[in-house]
Amino acid sequence: MDAALSAQTLYGVGPEASGGVLAGQRYGGLQGVEQGGAGLAGVIAQALAAGVDKSNMAEAIQDIASQQSQYASTGLAADPGSYFAGAGALNRLGISDPRARGITGQMRDKGRGIATGGLSNSTDYAMLTTLGGFRPGGSEDELGAALERMETGGDLSKIPDLLRMASDASGGGLAGRIAASQVGGVPLSEARRILAGEVDPAAAAAQDAARKSGMTVDQLGGAASRQVDTYGSGARTSAALSNERAATGANFIQTAANLERAQLASTRSIGAFNTQLDSLTTAVLTVSRAIERAANGLAEVGRTR
Repeated sequence: MDAALSAQTLYGVGPEASGGVLAGQRYGGLQGVEQGGAGLAGVIAQALAAGVDKSNMAEAIQDIASQQSQYASTGLAADPGSYFAGAGALNRLGISDPRARGITGQMRDKGRGIATGGLSNSTDYAMLTTLGGFRPGGSEDELGAALERMETGGDLSKIPDLLRMASDASGGGLAGRIAASQVGGVPLSEARRILAGEVDPAAAAAQDAARKSGMTVDQLGGAASRQVDTYGSGARTSAALSNERAATGANFIQTAANLERAQLASTRSIGAFNTQLDSLTTAVLTVSRAIERAANGLAEVGRTR
């Protein structure tokens, strides 16, 4: 069973989201993702290992599709592995999904800002050393490599390390929590939980189980086939239709470009038509006025007789 169809059947991942992942593979908007169905299955496996449950899977995959869709305008690819690793690290500390993904997304965007805008303060430098892996005192080449890593947000699994660094630099205690809160863009309550470093046993167990089971394209297809067999041919037909729509989603970038060109051509055609219509209207008015003058002349002649 095809991966996109299986993702729809098992997790409700719509054709737009699946198509977005497939488009990212094709056009370079995703980093570290295999081609074809194996890549989609791999992204789902990473999400499961990060603590994303079935009810949030569609949203999580849509997050990846949305990230990669920006590649055409920014040149910055999405890295699902780092993104879900960051969310997973926070999830193990008791920050549940989807909040863990929300924090990770904020930190990813901050990291991208460093890659494109350079360093502007001590927080940026802390992010570059922690998430980007830059070694203080390193060479220019090492600095360049670290900045390139930040184009996808860097190693987002180290977000807790970054917040601890900010806390330690501020002397710990309340001042440390406030510093961590500001660096991570999180409330003090979440900063306290992250800084404590106390692993949530249930979250850790669920992540470990998901990681060990994996989710290859064969496993994804097999599980989906069993579910379709359980719920009957109606589910199979619905999933097949969704799979066809996923192929359409994968071609969305070209489709959007073609529509834009068509709209531009249509606008030009309408403009030309309006110009012709204006000319025709002017001609009609001219004829009407001539007829009106002729009629007035005949009436005048009639009165004089």
